[in-house]
Amino acid sequence: MGSKRNSLRRELLRKLIHLSVLGAVPLMNYSEWLTVYLLCFGSMVYAASEQLRLEMISQGLNPVKTVQNITLLLARDRESADIVWGPVTLALGAVTVILMFPGTAASAGIFCLALGDSAALIAGKTIGGPKLPLSKEKSISGAAACWIVCSAVVWVHTGDVLLSVFAGAAGAAVESVQLHNADNLLLPLTVAAVVEAGLMVL
Repeated sequence: MGSKRNSLRRELLRKLIHLSVLGAVPLMNYSEWLTVYLLCFGSMVYAASEQLRLEMISQGLNPVKTVQNITLLLARDRESADIVWGPVTLALGAVTVILMFPGTAASAGIFCLALGDSAALIAGKTIGGPKLPLSKEKSISGAAACWIVCSAVVWVHTGDVLLSVFAGAAGAAVESVQLHNADNLLLPLTVAAVVEAGLMVL
């Protein structure tokens, strides 16, 4: 029981950092290029610090404590011996939708990236239940939570119920596949693409 609580606490802390991508939305409304620049710059600094950390470990040196603590917080067990790519793919997911889609679709994609993914984790860890057929880690409760939250996000952005249901289902489908960090790229892109296509039809 204690290990499960620690695992949930760790995942919740990871998702709090995950939610920080929401800061890109108001900044995007001010300047898209400034937002893209800051996200890319932050990703490069993070990746460089991770590379330095691994090199110091390989040489038997102690990495900078602050960097090491952040990495241990962000890393899943299978990632602890390598660069933790989650923050980089998170930033790239936001950058990609900002560059590819107009404001409403891009904002919906970023919100679904932050909130839908977090809802799936919380529901999966707290409610649990049967696993999805094609995934050993993803649960039906997590997929349902992601669908509900993504649908709500799209409804707030568009006001269209049918589009919200379809876009939410698309986001939940991506989240339900075992993609590891790639879902940080594909989830916002999928939602933004469905929203943009729907808005062109409406």
